[in-house]
Amino acid sequence: MAIETLFPTAVITSGNVNNAAVTLVNEDIDTGSPDTDFVEWDGNGDVSVYYSFDTPTGQLLTGANLQNFRVRLRKNGGSNTPQYQVVVVENGTTRATSATQNITSTSFVEFSFTWNANILALQNGSGVEIQVNQTNGGGGNPNRRAGIDIAAINWDLSYDPPVGAQAEANVVWV
Repeated sequence: MAIETLFPTAVITSGNVNNAAVTLVNEDIDTGSPDTDFVEWDGNGDVSVYYSFDTPTGQLLTGANLQNFRVRLRKNGGSNTPQYQVVVVENGTTRATSATQNITSTSFVEFSFTWNANILALQNGSGVEIQVNQTNGGGGNPNRRAGIDIAAINWDLSYDPPVGAQAEANVVWV
C-alpha cells in the first residue's frame, strides 16, 4: 500500500468567486499554512468550485476511509452562516456527497470527507474530480450574506504501487 497526495490540476467550472485558479488551492494542508492566495467569495450568492486531478500513480485501494478529500475553508462576509458540501465526481457523474456542514470560523480551518474507491467506475482514479459547493448563506439581505473562501484542496489517496515502483515526491510507501 502507498499513500499519495494530489492537488487540483484544472478548473472545470466555478461560480460566485473572484478567481478559481488551481494555483490558489494546490497547497499541501500538512505542510503549508494559509496565505494570501485563496479562492475568494465575490460577495454574491453561494460559492461553487469544480476541479479535476491527475491520474494517481497506481490502482486505488477500496475500503472505508482509504480515500480522503481535505479542504481548508473560512467564512467571509455578513452574519449568515454559510453551509457547504464536498462532492466526489467521476468524469462528470456524482459518486458521493458529504453531509452539509456549517462554517462559522473567519480563520481557515480544515474539513475532511473520506470515501471508498468502490464507488468509482475506473479504479485507476483517472476520472476523479471534486466539487466544493456552498449550499446556504450567500443570498438574501446584502448586509447578512456570507460566503466561503477556499485556501487548499488535497486528495489523500491509498493505492497499490506498481510492481518495481520507486519512491516519488508526495508518495509514502507503507
